[in-house]
Amino acid sequence: MKMALAAATQRCIPKTDTKNAWGIDGLVEVRAFTRLPLVVIGGIHAGNACDVLHAGADGLATVSALCAADDPQAAAEKLRALCDEEMKAREQKNDQRRC
Repeated sequence: MKMALAAATQRCIPKTDTKNAWGIDGLVEVRAFTRLPLVVIGGIHAGNACDVLHAGADGLATVSALCAADDPQAAAEKLRALCDEEMKAREQKNDQRRC
């Protein structure tokens, strides 16, 4: 399967050599350039996952949000639930934010 990967939505602890974080606006621009499934990595956590998904991400790749969590399994389950809610809303073509 072909897919696009967008990195560094914001500066993150494991990756110290990131020159410029793209932010949500940068992600929106990347989404406009491709119809391929878009997976985003870089500073993703439960507090910004919905914004990243609403900006056009089809998937999230996380490191710190899971490794730094007191309960990595619970953190992963929460992120998965947010993704599932967004994908379900897209399938239903419902513009109302779910997460």
